[in-house]
Amino acid sequence: MPFTLGRRAPLDGIRGLAVAAVVALHAGIGVKGGYLGVQMFFVLSGFVITAVLLEEARETGGISLRQFYLRRVLRLLPALVAVLAFVAAYSLLFPGHAPRHQVARAEAGAMFYVVNWVYIHVGSKPYLLVHTWSLSIEEQFYLLWPPIVVALALRGGRYRRLAQVALVGVAASTAVRWVLIAHGARLDRIYLGTDTRVDALLMGCAVAIACYAGWMPRRRATLAALRTASFAGAVVVVAACLWWGRPGVRDYHGLGLSFIALCTAAIVAAVVVMPTGVMPRVLAWSPLTELGKISYGLYLWHLPLFVMFRNAFPHTTNWIAVPLMTVIALGVSLVSYHYIEAPFLRMKERLRPAQVPVTAVA
Repeated sequence: MPFTLGRRAPLDGIRGLAVAAVVALHAGIGVKGGYLGVQMFFVLSGFVITAVLLEEARETGGISLRQFYLRRVLRLLPALVAVLAFVAAYSLLFPGHAPRHQVARAEAGAMFYVVNWVYIHVGSKPYLLVHTWSLSIEEQFYLLWPPIVVALALRGGRYRRLAQVALVGVAASTAVRWVLIAHGARLDRIYLGTDTRVDALLMGCAVAIACYAGWMPRRRATLAALRTASFAGAVVVVAACLWWGRPGVRDYHGLGLSFIALCTAAIVAAVVVMPTGVMPRVLAWSPLTELGKISYGLYLWHLPLFVMFRNAFPHTTNWIAVPLMTVIALGVSLVSYHYIEAPFLRMKERLRPAQVPVTAVA
């Protein structure tokens, strides 16, 4: 039976874990490797985007890039605009807490999805918006990867060629990190560069390609091996999020981030190939999936809200501040989801892939 993405609750569970790790890091509650949640987001994003494109190609005989990008705009831009407007108003009211020139520069970069390169070349960045770098990397990737899928996924031997491109991209991104480290590049250049972080996205792409090409394991022994790899990967990811520590050059030199991405890819592969196993049931736990559904808004809103809370109540102890900040962030994210994101999501769902002739798209 051909693979179909559909709505898979365990993938929302992975999103929930990823955003929980990032939020816990910024809340300052001792989750030292919470920044690794971004790696999980990257892998999952690469998987889902590639699956959506390949499914459209299989079902309609073509891929409409116009509709793809319109769906991305409807999904991502409304909540981002709301957050940027909120932060801009805050910087106008409290310039001592948020320097206007830094905020204006960061907002312009975030709006056009190039803020990671702005931070690399300028250096200074307002902590209110420091997390928007990852959104820029994803959007830059979306500009490059879908046209590659269109060029290769509609021709003979399409999956093999597409997989080769993805794996070469993983190797190239890893090599760029090694070269930059060898030449003494600044940590910001290594941590925030699109070229140095795209390997995680491409690992997710490779999993999606394997699913649609029918390359995923089917025999009992290979399924057992994948199950074992995914459980081991889950242990590594959770342990790393809890205890890895702040990012440093050793993480890149030791291929650490690539290894976390590989572990996440194994988890994604396992839950889509074996949807009734133990891990899918754990990841489909309702609180995790509900957190995953609002993960985009929570990722956007939590850091500005945390910074504003700390500025307003600088002497509040963590055992009071963290629960209050978390409740506020969750509440605002729920409002954002239902009243800002959901109307545009409904518009997005009404967009159906166009019936495009293969020869025209190719």
